[in-house]
Amino acid sequence: MRWVDVKAYVGLDRRQRRNMRLLDRRGETAGGAPPSLTTALRQLRLHQLHSEKNEGLERFCARASATAELAEVYGETGVATLLRLLIENLRVMPPGDLDALSEAIERAMPEIEMATRTQS
Repeated sequence: MRWVDVKAYVGLDRRQRRNMRLLDRRGETAGGAPPSLTTALRQLRLHQLHSEKNEGLERFCARASATAELAEVYGETGVATLLRLLIENLRVMPPGDLDALSEAIERAMPEIEMATRTQS
C-alpha cells in the first residue's frame, strides 16, 4: 500500500505494479508509505484553514475522502463514516456561505479525532 500526496491527487496509489509505465504522467515517484491516521487527520485539519474558496473546499473534500479511505484500510470504520458524513453535509450546504462551511468543519473535526482515540 502506497500513499500519494501531490497537488492533483491525494490518496492511496491505485496504479497497477508494472516494470514499464508507458504514458505515465507522473514523472517522479510520488508514492510513499501512508501516514498514520492521526497524522492524516492533522493534515486534514490544516487543509481546513485553506478551504476559503470553492476550489479549496473541493480539495478539502477530496482529502477528507482519501482520509476516510485510509481509515477503512486501518480498520477505523467509525472514523471513515464520520468523514463521509462531513463530506455529504458540506456538499449540501450553500457553497457561497463559506463561514458556515468553515464552522461545520470546525465542529466536526474534534468529534472525528476523538473517534480514533476511542477505537484504539
